Amino acid sequence: MKASLIQLQEEPKYELEDAKQALHQAIELDRESPSAFIALGHFLDNVEDDPQAAIKAFADGASAARQLLV
Repeated sequence: MKASLIQLQEEPKYELEDAKQALHQAIELDRESPSAFIALGHFLDNVEDDPQAAIKAFADGASAARQLLV
């Protein structure tokens, strides 16, 4: 949520790098949850224009989701 709020702010108090760090922190706090991986994938693809890194984040999210289903 913090990363989303940082990206939506009209009068920036934080940098986009802070949003990326918040996403990485969310992943470290709960590696079994796919949502942070997916949010990072969107960030990497849409903000940083890094589709290769986004593919890895999405794949990690899919893997985490698969584990939850098992």
